[in-house]
Amino acid sequence: FLGKFLLYPSAGRRRMQEKNALAMEYLDDRERIADFVNVVYFHGKQVVKASDVQEADSVQYRVRKENREVRAGQAARDKVRKVVLGMQCVWIGIEHLSSVHSAMPLRVMGYDVGSYERQAKRLRREHRRKSDLSGKEYISGLAVTDRLWPTLTSVLYMGEEPWTGPRDLHGMLEWGGELAH
Repeated sequence: FLGKFLLYPSAGRRRMQEKNALAMEYLDDRERIADFVNVVYFHGKQVVKASDVQEADSVQYRVRKENREVRAGQAARDKVRKVVLGMQCVWIGIEHLSSVHSAMPLRVMGYDVGSYERQAKRLRREHRRKSDLSGKEYISGLAVTDRLWPTLTSVLYMGEEPWTGPRDLHGMLEWGGELAH
């Protein structure tokens, strides 16, 4: 069944896949990614050059233990690039939407958390290999001086109707009663 669904999507779903493919193809160009980052994060100032943009794996794998069982899953972001800013690196995620997705802030948050978890896991592995932590640092697996690269995610909405969904997590929360004050 799943194979048929993927091979013969409905006309509406096929059109959405085509729009997504076109947007992602458009954003495969490093110059366009650099322009996008400069506009969105640096207000048009030319900070990022095409040569600063590097390929990155858009699939995030998650492995966790649950009741003595190992559970694995994966999530694929639309576009992820590593951007080098001097001596620092930043992960840039771009999610393309052609229709309103009311849970998009949660989806983005999940992708970002996955990025930070993957970075922390890599650091923990390094510390275990070196056996260089003790005390509280040993318990967390991270040194006080360890730092993660920022993960910045933007949603590129190209739908025909105006966006009516929440734009951030706060837009999804109920702030009634005493919390509203």
